[in-house]
Amino acid sequence: IAGGRVTGRVGAWTVGALQIRQDAGGVETPLPTTDFTAVRVRRDILSRSSIGMIYTRRSPNDLGADVNQVGGIDGYFPLSQDLTINAYVAASTKGQGSRADALSYRGRLEYTADRYGLQLEHLVVGDDFSPQAGLLRREDFQRSFVEGRVSRRPKSTWLRRWSLQGNIDYITNNDRELESHVDQANMQFEMTNGDEFELQGERSREVIDEAFDLTDTEMIGVGDYRFGNVRASYRLGPRHRVTGEIGSSAGTFYGGTIREAFYRGRVELTRFVSLEPNLSFNWIELPDRDPFTINVAGVRTTWTITPRAVASALLQYSSGSGDFGGSARLRWEYRPGSEIFVVYSEGRDTALRGTPLLNRTFAVKMTRLLRF
Repeated sequence: IAGGRVTGRVGAWTVGALQIRQDAGGVETPLPTTDFTAVRVRRDILSRSSIGMIYTRRSPNDLGADVNQVGGIDGYFPLSQDLTINAYVAASTKGQGSRADALSYRGRLEYTADRYGLQLEHLVVGDDFSPQAGLLRREDFQRSFVEGRVSRRPKSTWLRRWSLQGNIDYITNNDRELESHVDQANMQFEMTNGDEFELQGERSREVIDEAFDLTDTEMIGVGDYRFGNVRASYRLGPRHRVTGEIGSSAGTFYGGTIREAFYRGRVELTRFVSLEPNLSFNWIELPDRDPFTINVAGVRTTWTITPRAVASALLQYSSGSGDFGGSARLRWEYRPGSEIFVVYSEGRDTALRGTPLLNRTFAVKMTRLLRF
């Protein structure tokens, strides 16, 4: 129905607040009129550190509906130029009081020196943690991550830097039952001309407790799957008119095999117009099934009309689902800090006769900076 946003900075304080009221809707499961609220406050401390707080609330205008609230605090502490620690803790409630397992917290240490690097992270999302005014990509899990890096700058006319890096990513649910485990190692070479070459090896394990559709005709069943993959890629540096990454990979895939060839890049047609093509070709063989392919092709076009006005369009097709989609967007900053966005998007199913419409959206958004 309506909404408002306030953002700004006052001395060492940075604040932001958002309030939106959504009209009632839904056909199969009618939804009541609902208010969404988000408040964010952060204060700078010491020389470069900060502490902050966030509060969100989803409040349906229905006496029988639960009110969802989330509160959290976080801190960011750069102990030196290369060493940083950040952490947060948050809790959610639906109106009946918080629960012990409705918590989420994370601690992260990062050391990013030129010769050596190290990352350590532990993240927990409780099985009752529910931020209904936001997005939770994964529920009921714990993640432990460690990554180490060694880099050198040899005396060479063609090689600027090489790096050897390895990491372990281990995810379980809160009962400590494994969901996924990834071991990865890669070797990267940075050339003096700006190009990069990377060779990567990966070994992983994934436990699937619910079957899912890989394509409209292929399904992955429940099971404990182990993967191995080798990938090589070459990235063209900014000195080229045509930039981007080209490469290939091969390995195991849900009990079968997969081979991929891809290109993701950018082509400067003129100073104001550029193309960003995206091509991916995948050849897949699964047990007891005929080999099949999943190919994805897309291109984004960007036109810089003026320094404050940019138009872009995106077209993308996937052979796995047969979906073809496109969107066009215009962004115009008509005054400093004030913008207008106009977006149109459409999706169609090319697997059916007549390519019927799947979705269509038209949106206009206006943001105006008010000065007091």
